[in-house]
Amino acid sequence: MTGFTKADQLKKVKIKRVVVKSVPQLKKSVQKAVNKLVRLRDQNEPCMACQKPCKDEGDASHLVAQGSSGFLRYNLDNIWKCCTSCNRFKHGNLLEFERNLIKKIGKERVDYLWDHRNDTKQWKRPELEELLEQTKQRIKQYE
Repeated sequence: MTGFTKADQLKKVKIKRVVVKSVPQLKKSVQKAVNKLVRLRDQNEPCMACQKPCKDEGDASHLVAQGSSGFLRYNLDNIWKCCTSCNRFKHGNLLEFERNLIKKIGKERVDYLWDHRNDTKQWKRPELEELLEQTKQRIKQYE
């Protein structure tokens, strides 16, 4: 006997609750992590569109908008740091963005993005969980 009553023993047992996020919540978490990764990856780079230094940390800007292609939503070739002026007030400044992106990653990779701009993807929980974990690991490499 331990000298404790059953009630005392139950008080000491802490139940760890596992919070299960919905798929939309997971998508938001992955996007937030990917955006952080992009900002870290591009921290010493100028705005992809105007090529000026960003006055703040900048935005993670998509060449092909998230709403247009779920397939490219988390593709790092599609997401680059842009200043808030270009991304928010000039709608991404896409002509300059694309021109500078071709210089950075090449025409073939940019063409791939445009060729798949209308592709859809039904993200499943295991894919999102794996992508989130991989992205967190990559973030640690920069921190």
